[in-house]
Amino acid sequence: MKIVVLGNSGQLGCSLKKTQKKNLNVTYLTKKDAPFENFEAIKSQLEKIKPTHVINAVAYTKVDLAEKERDLCFLINSETPQKIAKWCNENGALFFHYSTDYVFNGENEIAWDEEDSTNPLNVYGMSKLRSEKEVLAYNTSYVFRTSWIYSEFGQNFVKVMIRFFQEREELDIVADQIGAPNYAYDLAQATWAILEKPSKPGLYHLSSSKFCSWYEFSLKIAQYCKESGLKTQIKKINPIKSQDYKTAAQRPLNSRLDSAKIYRTFGIRLPDWEDSLKKCVNELLKG
Repeated sequence: MKIVVLGNSGQLGCSLKKTQKKNLNVTYLTKKDAPFENFEAIKSQLEKIKPTHVINAVAYTKVDLAEKERDLCFLINSETPQKIAKWCNENGALFFHYSTDYVFNGENEIAWDEEDSTNPLNVYGMSKLRSEKEVLAYNTSYVFRTSWIYSEFGQNFVKVMIRFFQEREELDIVADQIGAPNYAYDLAQATWAILEKPSKPGLYHLSSSKFCSWYEFSLKIAQYCKESGLKTQIKKINPIKSQDYKTAAQRPLNSRLDSAKIYRTFGIRLPDWEDSLKKCVNELLKG
């Protein structure tokens, strides 16, 4: 088994590195090694390494900016992954790719499953949906849909909230968008488990089974910060509606994902988000 991870500095890439077993033969390719704007450079690396497994931890995730940078978003999220998936299929390698809850329009009343119709509301979601279809055209591809990723690495909601709690006395947080926060550490562990015991390639939802709003998420972050002894300025967190918080890209109100299929197939169930969040906050605030 020879594994290549594309993207070594993002939340998933860093978490894959942190959770990797020492006996695995893994090469992490940086943006300089394998720029997603240049597939030929990536192809050259793959042909040199000759991996049996390729994990794509690279994505364009600037959801609002994507409305202006449509071409770049589609290049990184769709066009290049499709070419990598094709290379993997032609060279006997398995391809692992991540997608998003934003492929749905959020109008469902229950958790979305893999068979539900997709209808993204923004360019980012459109780019990820196209990548799903193009990558899954090859029967050597796995696609994992997840949501609201956070970690001790990079920029994410948890780190932003911790900073705001120390700088501001009051915050307005959206309370009508519902989904599941997912710790990149948990996603990485699940990826390694599937990679080491592959079963059936295809589309899977990989998300915590419990849900919350961004507002409830922020309250829990604040609670864990307080329990950890962090000195903060925050006095009030106000719940607001999406319509009162204008963004360039529209977000789905219901981002809940049903992960029953991945449990049936691989026996994988992610921890409750509250437990994982506490671990992450403690990791961020220790020392």
